Amino acid sequence: MNSSHKSLEFRILIWSITTFAVLLCGVVIALIFGFIKSDSVGHLGSLGDALGGTTAPILGSLAIVVTFLAFWIQYEANQEIRRDIRLDRFENKFYELLRLHQYNVDSLEVSGKFKGRKAFEKMHEELRYLFYFVERELNSWNEINERKLNYDKSNLMDLAYTIFFFGLQETRNNKFYIKNNLHTPFAAKVIMELNKLKNRSKNEKKDGFTKFKLEEINDVTWKPSYIPFQGHVSKLGHYYRHLYQLFKFICSNPTLENNKELTYSYVKIVRAQLSNHEQALIYFNSFFNAGKIWWQESDPNLKNEKGERLSYFLDYGIIKNLPFHLTKFGPEPEMEFRLALSKRGRKEEEIDHAMEKLFEWIGG
Repeated sequence: MNSSHKSLEFRILIWSITTFAVLLCGVVIALIFGFIKSDSVGHLGSLGDALGGTTAPILGSLAIVVTFLAFWIQYEANQEIRRDIRLDRFENKFYELLRLHQYNVDSLEVSGKFKGRKAFEKMHEELRYLFYFVERELNSWNEINERKLNYDKSNLMDLAYTIFFFGLQETRNNKFYIKNNLHTPFAAKVIMELNKLKNRSKNEKKDGFTKFKLEEINDVTWKPSYIPFQGHVSKLGHYYRHLYQLFKFICSNPTLENNKELTYSYVKIVRAQLSNHEQALIYFNSFFNAGKIWWQESDPNLKNEKGERLSYFLDYGIIKNLPFHLTKFGPEPEMEFRLALSKRGRKEEEIDHAMEKLFEWIGG
């Protein structure tokens, strides 16, 4: 039982006892003075009968009230014990899921050389190169074709991330770009040109690893120590699924009784485990079809305190420490978050206030 509940119950008990005691004393004193003034010794027996008859109901009522308060306080204590037990069970599972998340991070590797958080850095480099390549191909397409494609950075990131996630071969065979509502000839051309680039890229042996030297795009050079554009679904698929389930477990758990402050304290523990490159990849993952779950929960029953569909980005700031220098090549976070808040019907002042809470680097 927390201290505030104990203090309130103690004050109620003392107040009740004091009130009945004062009433009882008042009645007794009034009776005594009344019989003294009567100048009759024979009235002493009547005094005893009067005192007993008058005080007995009061004392009985006081006993009933005190007994009720005692049962009520015990009931509250039992409820608090049950809440503590449920919270203990929640925390046991929470820390087990957190341990599994850390295990997933440590198990990730690229090319057998880059492991753990270093692997996220290498994957981030590949995604950045892919985005610039797709952006260049769009400009080239619009220069030579009459039909202009008006894609924004979120559309380009969708295609770049699809190739990054599944790889060239899988993307081409299953035509994922059709499902993403992208212009099929353009997406097919991007994949074809990327495949040509991979085949003609120069490579050299260094420290036992093959270095692929790809052409420079937008002043960005990339020399991967592995065959590029093979996809990372086998590495990241499980990572994202588990991380999503971890955040969902926290934000929808009835044990926390819709206490946003308490819920947020557990979200912060998970967020503290995410490296800069992890947060950047989670952000870019949100423009990929399956990653839109970060912006809006698919379960219509999971809502925030305003009755809006729950958003892990907007309601709990799971990437609050997102480093903006790692997201320069894609959709701008500030603009995307402002747009999402605007779709929720927030006014400009509300958006400004919300942005200060959603990002570490804004308004500081």
